[in-house]
Amino acid sequence: MHQTRRIVIVCAGYAGLATAVRLARQADQRLRIHLVDGRSEHQLITRLHEVAAARLTPAAAAIPLRQLLDGSGIHLHAAWLDGIDLNRGEVRTNHGRLAYDRLVLAPGTTPDFRDVPGADTHALPLRTLEDAIRLRDTLARQVQRAANACGIERQSLMTFLVVGGGYTGVELTGELASHLPELARRAGVCHDEVRIGLLEATNRILPAQPGWMGRCA
Repeated sequence: MHQTRRIVIVCAGYAGLATAVRLARQADQRLRIHLVDGRSEHQLITRLHEVAAARLTPAAAAIPLRQLLDGSGIHLHAAWLDGIDLNRGEVRTNHGRLAYDRLVLAPGTTPDFRDVPGADTHALPLRTLEDAIRLRDTLARQVQRAANACGIERQSLMTFLVVGGGYTGVELTGELASHLPELARRAGVCHDEVRIGLLEATNRILPAQPGWMGRCA
């Protein structure tokens, strides 16, 4: 009789979810797959720019994890990671401990503000659904404030800068180019007053991709 192995995967983002599903598809009866995430849904981060520009509802950018995992044999734990006990082979969560034979950490990434002074305090990140909703609401309030301002203050309120020329930055800039003029029109502000910039640290946008992609974007 083969001994079972408990595989614990932390975070149900793209990497964590894909790992869990691929392991489950092996149909290896020795594997017990446990997926740990405090969120109840898988967030589609490739659609967040659409939520931020009010072109997509927040609900359309999230899929319930239980729906995704139904019938997969994957054990879902709705819990946040508090720590890891390497000696005992356990993860600590806000709902207790979970033993593992193999541990997969897939927490994803966070925005890096180190090379952009002031961005950590003055910029809004776009990495989660909550970020997208906050950005959407902030844009609407800012345009409304601009409608009641004039001169330099109005010009400042109608100037928007996207930091980072990767996929998310380029896609968000494109969405804002369509969304902000419409927001301005509804607020009684001339669409010509909208100014949008894209700031990229390297010498071209989409720096991780072939040059022709950056030129097309």
